[in-house]
Amino acid sequence: MSTYVVSREDLAYNVRILMEKAGTTPIWAVVKADGYGLGVKTFATELYALGLRHFCVTEPREAESLLSCHFAD
Repeated sequence: MSTYVVSREDLAYNVRILMEKAGTTPIWAVVKADGYGLGVKTFATELYALGLRHFCVTEPREAESLLSCHFAD
């Protein structure tokens, strides 16, 4: 069985590079299914902590899951 590893440091680096390149253009993060093994809520919360504020989902249940997130600045 394969293992998928999400490095918080690498994720933060990638988000930082995207934000630098995007400038004032909003970045929309797509969070779906199990958030690459982290869970949609955990993954979205981590992305929010890194500065992303817009999220896309593919299923209504994923949107409902994000409604219960307690994002904090």
